Amino acid sequence: MKGTFDTTKLYRTITNFVGDPVERGLTFLRLQGGQFPTTTQYGEQIAENYAPLLILEALKDPSLVNLKAPPRLWNFFTGEPKYTSDLYPDDLDTTSLGLLIMPPDLTVIHSILDEMLGFIDEDGDVQAYFDESRPRVDAVISLNVLTLFYKYGRGHEIPGTMQWIYKILINRAYIQGTRYYPNAEWFLYYLTRLLRASSDPTLKEIIEAPLRVRVAERVGANGDAYCLAMRVLACDYLGIANFADRQKLVDTQQEDGGWEASCMYLFPGAKREVGNRGASTAFAVKALENWSRW
Repeated sequence: MKGTFDTTKLYRTITNFVGDPVERGLTFLRLQGGQFPTTTQYGEQIAENYAPLLILEALKDPSLVNLKAPPRLWNFFTGEPKYTSDLYPDDLDTTSLGLLIMPPDLTVIHSILDEMLGFIDEDGDVQAYFDESRPRVDAVISLNVLTLFYKYGRGHEIPGTMQWIYKILINRAYIQGTRYYPNAEWFLYYLTRLLRASSDPTLKEIIEAPLRVRVAERVGANGDAYCLAMRVLACDYLGIANFADRQKLVDTQQEDGGWEASCMYLFPGAKREVGNRGASTAFAVKALENWSRW
């Protein structure tokens, strides 16, 4: 009986073993010239701002993305909205990310923070949109908004939001993901971003110890490339050794040097899972920097 031999898989395995994953990943990103289409699980393309902002945050290289900052508020979509209403409002999530990564004048930032306060109720619930007719709440979005407020010394203005996030952390209510974000790593990684951005010692004192326990619990769990990269980066920030997930990242690098698009965020109403190869690759590269396998 003759067996079959997968030479493609063998070539990828050898390349991943002997090649430099960071250099291969960076080469892949540079060759794309900033063109990283965001796609659904069915291959449909979406023109959006969020993934390029994540790439820029991870690698700090503007040449890898095509981004144009708006005068004030950001919108998730750069082109025609898909899998939602034809008129899609600016949102607090993309706006927070944009202001953190491509900050305008301080006067503009504080005016937007003032405006955001109008979309955060007394219980600390952060609305997803600058539109009162679309009430949506998501813990990862709330964390992004919190990070912006703490970055600019105004975290104390939304204590209810931080209390809610703390309860989610303690009770592991993030395990199944959130409305728009599919896995636990988004919540945990965004909490490390919050601590990194904040200069409030009390926040670090309250959050860091339980966060370290929760992140350590995730080491070795299943996950796609983007999930693994976020986990490794969270471990790095907290000083947690994580060889296993780094090795998984190396093993899943593709022949062209990039990583496959992961399920990064969700359009729940349209049952769409959305990913971006550029973002997966950028985060994998960041997670593998300064790591020696030998």
